[in-house]
Amino acid sequence: MSMMMGVQRRCLAWSISLRVYLNLCRYRFIRVFISLVYNLKLLIMKNLLYLLFVLPLLFSCGDDDANEDKWYVGGTLHKSNLKEWKSASDKDKLATCADFVASNKDYEGDMDKMKSDAQELLDCINEVAISSELENEKTSATAAACVLLLKIN
Repeated sequence: MSMMMGVQRRCLAWSISLRVYLNLCRYRFIRVFISLVYNLKLLIMKNLLYLLFVLPLLFSCGDDDANEDKWYVGGTLHKSNLKEWKSASDKDKLATCADFVASNKDYEGDMDKMKSDAQELLDCINEVAISSELENEKTSATAAACVLLLKIN
């Protein structure tokens, strides 16, 4: 009988340890599952952050075509002389003339009229710049005289 009691005790001990082990496994599985869910949540949040904030910033930064139509942007010849005017690009000349005519007249958004006046002013300054005697003349003074001559006001 004592042998039977020993076997029962061992079986009881074994069944208790099996239950404890199964409980630990169950809890460990839950802990692993929670850890995986937490890591997955972090991964989703990082990707969501990337999709919502980083990608729109990237797509909004590279608008290279915006300045192609802006013929009036980039004039740098305001303080130059006629010698420098002659060697400048046509785009720079036109943009500078746009600044000159815009300071003398309100075009109220009529960019076609502004461009035609700027082109007339550019032609006038180019005519004056042909003379080598006037190379040291300021471009702004020549533009002011042309504006008065062309009656752009």
